[in-house]
Amino acid sequence: MKQRDLITEYLSYLKVEKGLAANSLESYERDLAKLKAWADKNGFDLVKLTRQDLREWLIDLGQTKLSENSKRRMISAMRGFYKFLMIDGHIKTNPSDNLDSPQKGFYLPKFLNQHEIETLLAQPDVSTEVGLRDRAILELMYASGLRVSEAVNLREEEFGIERLTEVIRKNRPASAAGIRDKVESSLSAFTETAPANDDITLVIVKRT
Repeated sequence: MKQRDLITEYLSYLKVEKGLAANSLESYERDLAKLKAWADKNGFDLVKLTRQDLREWLIDLGQTKLSENSKRRMISAMRGFYKFLMIDGHIKTNPSDNLDSPQKGFYLPKFLNQHEIETLLAQPDVSTEVGLRDRAILELMYASGLRVSEAVNLREEEFGIERLTEVIRKNRPASAAGIRDKVESSLSAFTETAPANDDITLVIVKRT
């Protein structure tokens, strides 16, 4: 069976339902063709891209020489496309939800790529208490999307492991279980050697 051309269907939706002008439709078509080309190049299915995949796409987009307006238009086209896929029942979750994007007058957010993230997570010396703490904080921030100020000031009564799982599941649904296990392991390793005190503040994992 021939695969449906969902980009063409989306463009028809924009023309009929939204009354988009021909030049705008052409721009959206070019933008989505570039997104599809990126997905194909990286061995991804356009319809099955995850939030993390789109973050990687934003990294690559930010490194192009396109104008900031063109980049914002491409992001807008991407968001509209996945919203359409949700409405039409092709996907159950929208990967573009909660995805950072630039506002007018600001540059695209700078993201670390997968290799840079792995390098960063490997920096703390986990043979020391401080290294265990730093690794736990980095794992927590990567998994949950927390800011530095939020992560370092968390306490058990404010943010237990159950809440952590909920946030990870929202931000990284495709790999929530594995990421949650890694974070819990890092938090447990830290708390076993450094009980909560006035000098170090971090989530304390509830032990069952």
